[in-house]
This record gives sequence, C-alpha cells and structure tokens, in this order.
Amino acid sequence: MYRSVIQNKDLVGSWLVSYFESKENRKNSRFADWVPLEDLVEIHSGLYIRGYCHASTPGAESYYRVDNVRDFVPNLTAIDIVHADMKKSKVPERCRIQVGDVVIARTGTLGKAFLATKEHKGGVLSQHLTRLKVINDLITPEYLCAFLNSPLGREQLISFGSGSTRLELTHDNLKQLEVPIPKTSTVIKSLSKKLQEALSKHASSSRSFGQAIDLLEKELPPMESSQSCGLVKNSELSNLWTPRFLLHEAAFWENTNLGDFEVRPFDEIAKIERGKGTRVSQYTVEGVPFIRTSSLINHGLDYFPDHFTDEGTYKSFKQPIEENDIIVSMEGKIGAVALLNPQWPIVFKNHIERARLYDSAGVEPEFIFSLLNTKQYQAMIDRRVVVQATIPGMSNRLRSLPVVIGSKKHGKKFLDTKKQVVQYVRRGQKDRCRAYELLSEVRASFQS
Repeated sequence: MYRSVIQNKDLVGSWLVSYFESKENRKNSRFADWVPLEDLVEIHSGLYIRGYCHASTPGAESYYRVDNVRDFVPNLTAIDIVHADMKKSKVPERCRIQVGDVVIARTGTLGKAFLATKEHKGGVLSQHLTRLKVINDLITPEYLCAFLNSPLGREQLISFGSGSTRLELTHDNLKQLEVPIPKTSTVIKSLSKKLQEALSKHASSSRSFGQAIDLLEKELPPMESSQSCGLVKNSELSNLWTPRFLLHEAAFWENTNLGDFEVRPFDEIAKIERGKGTRVSQYTVEGVPFIRTSSLINHGLDYFPDHFTDEGTYKSFKQPIEENDIIVSMEGKIGAVALLNPQWPIVFKNHIERARLYDSAGVEPEFIFSLLNTKQYQAMIDRRVVVQATIPGMSNRLRSLPVVIGSKKHGKKFLDTKKQVVQYVRRGQKDRCRAYELLSEVRASFQS
C-alpha cells in the first residue's frame, strides 16, 4: 500500500493519490534535475473535423485519432486510418504534424507517445491529440518520446488525468509534467541515436512488407468493382447463403480467376488453431503479452501491448510460438495478419486464429502472410464475414479459404515472384525484430 506524508505546501495541482505517488517516485529516482514540460516544448492540440473522405480523394490527408497513438510509432493500419478533406476543412498549421513532433493522446488511453518522422508530416490531429514541439536544447524529441513511453513518464501522464468517466489531460496539467535531465548530455545523445535506429528499422520493415504485398497484388488479377444483378446459380449455393457471400465483388473475382491458379483450402496446407479464452485472474501487470485484435497493427504486432500474463499461463495454454507462425484476426479487426517469431512470445486470444504451415504445404509462410494482406485476399476474407446477432466474425471460415500456391499459366514467373516476396518479408521481419529489441532497451532506460 502506498503511504506518504504530504505537507500543506505540496498540495498543488492534482489531489489524487496517483499524482503524489508519481511525485514520490520521481524524488526517489536516480535523476537529480526535473524540468517542467512547459519550459521545454510548445504544446498544440488538434481539432474536430466533421465527416471523412476516401483516401483517394484529391486533397485527402491522414486524420490521426486516439487509437492511432501507440508507443514510439503510430498505428497506420489502413482500417484504422481515416482521412480529412483538406479542401473542405480549414485546418490551421498548428494542428498538423511536423517532423520531430512528439504526439500524445489527451483522452482515452493515456501514457503513449510516438515520434513523428517524414512519413507522418502533414497529418491532421484530432481534438483529442496533442503535439509537443521541443524548443529547448536541454533535450531532443527522441529523448522526450523515450521518457514519455517509460514507466516514469507514463505514470506522470496518467496521474495528471482527471474526469468522471474518461480521463483527460488539460494543457495546464500537461505543462506541470516534469522531465528528467541527466547530468551529462552524452546520455541524451546515446538514447536519441538508439531510438533513431529503432525507428529507421521499423520504417525499413514497413517498406519491405509493402514491397512484398504490392508485388503479389500485381501478380494476381486486379479486384475490380462490379455491380451484381442479384442472380445466383444453384451450383453456387454450396457454402454460405448470405447476400454478402453470394453478391460480394470478390465472388465474381474468385469464380473468374481462381481457375488459372493452383489452389488449396487453407486447412490442407496449415494447422489452424483458435486462441483461448481468458479469465481476469490470468492478467498480470507485466510478463508475456496478451494479443488481442487491437494489437494487430502495421502488418504485425503492437510493440508494447497493454495486457499481459505470466509464464505459467503461457505454458498452460499449450500454444507455444514457433518461427513464422501466422495469426489472423477473426473478429473485431477482421483480416489483420501478423507473422510471429519465438523471440517475441505472446498469448493470442480467442478472437484470433493461428496458422502453422505443414512441411508439405509447398509454399513459404512469408508468401502466405503477404497473400493474406493483398487487396484481393482482404476482399475474399471480407466476403466470408457473417454478423452473428450484432458482432461480425469469420467463425471457422479461414480454414476453407482458397489459397493460391501456384500459377497454371505462368508457373515460372509466379515462382520467381514467390521467391522475391519471401526475400522481402524475411528482410522486413528481421528489421521488425531488431526494432523491437532497440525500443525495449530505450523504454527500459528510465527505470527508477
């Protein structure tokens, strides 16, 4: 239990236990100097925009919301990004992301921050987000981002939150947040360099995954929008009888194009297993991450998920992670895919299925990972979604998904494409794991 004597002169700001506990932790830390945030940065928040537009709309710009703010790097998963029409919305420059900004959420999930790079420049912040622009040479943006994502920084952000149903950070409270200043500048330089390398590896990984997916999308026939007249042949009534399945644009694509390829049901080339349900008692403060559907972002895993379990629960589930296991979200963020690594152990929940390829599959897991991420296969997955009461889900239909493993017409060319896809993904996976190692080291630098 937390106990402390608080003097009258210290009763300023928030009168919450978490605030004074955080203050006590700072006093007992190895850092001697703590500087108020208002002396180090400019603080700018975003704005509310009514209505969104399609990404292809001229003048469209990414509109960042609370769920896009994750530790160190933002969630840029296509399904989680909306766009603002800059021609219709008057957005002041202060509400747009600049390179070097540290972006945080002021409501919802507090205690996360990402560093804006050139890939995020120009993005628009929602009214629930704030960007911090470093204006003092005492620190660097990388150092500030690292601190805010550390246990010491996170507990401060959360301790300043107030509200009856949803925590919110006001600018006045945010200004009071204290940042530790090391005795020597070499500490800041070293930490900044390490974070820069980590973000570089993450960006390189994303590019490699994107190259693999784009290459495969071009090899497969394009998915063209088509209006169905509503006629269905008796021969087609062998699977789902839902309009979504029968009249989806992917139905025409599958019926027209799959005959040109070597195709096998997914469960013939892989052992597919559903994750397990969990009890509240199995959650811990730290340990092995519990992966939920929201943890599948950026063609992989969230580097630092919010929920954990202990080693005993991980072993009791009897679902150990092996090299290149593939997990797919079956509910919530349906169709999100990640490629796993045993150096990054997880427990996957019952809204997620794992596919482990058989030795006889005839294809590499990196190829399947890329295939499932293509526009064509995302549409095929969407076609198989059924709403049960109110919750959409795929049930067990991943098992019967027709998987392309070769081409009947262009066998040699398709084989070369598969090899190139595998090379891209392996390079991306290597960079992603290295980024995780570096970010973990950065995050641990501020242990009190």
